[in-house]
Amino acid sequence: MTMRLFNLRECFSKKKIIFCYSGPMSQDLMVEIGNTLKSKMQQDSFNRSMVAKTFAILVEQVQNIIHYSTEQTVLRSLEESKLSNGIVAVGYEKKSYFVSSGNMIHIKDKDKIAAMIDKINSLGPEEKKQYYKEMRKKGPDEGSRGAGLGFIEMARKTEHPVDYDFIDIDKNFCFFTIRLHI
Repeated sequence: MTMRLFNLRECFSKKKIIFCYSGPMSQDLMVEIGNTLKSKMQQDSFNRSMVAKTFAILVEQVQNIIHYSTEQTVLRSLEESKLSNGIVAVGYEKKSYFVSSGNMIHIKDKDKIAAMIDKINSLGPEEKKQYYKEMRKKGPDEGSRGAGLGFIEMARKTEHPVDYDFIDIDKNFCFFTIRLHI
């Protein structure tokens, strides 16, 4: 086990991952992760804009895990006491930060998510702003908790396309990953 942890640490170091967490997510944990990350970035003398954008994207990605991950950890025997599981990582490459996350989702949601992100990636900055306003007015589809506003909001904070992928696990679930460079 010690050697595997050392190898994982070395992999993180080589990939310039400054933070990684895998497991149950909560709002409280998100705040703590964000505070730790902000302190690290400010210590590294990154400008306030970079710190704020990275923090905002991290918050959106963790919220996506909290709201949409199908993998749950039961804290007590009560059904209401569940936390959603996922993974989030922050790193540095090519003079910019990246925030990446992943979680299990229903495979039936895969095409809808891909279409939404592809549409966002096809828009310019002003178009993203307008699309955000339209989707905010429209509101969420039936059975959805959001109107894709989180994806749009993240995309507006970067000049790079939103990178995403799905790994099919079985006929019901897939693992969804998203990565943004700031």
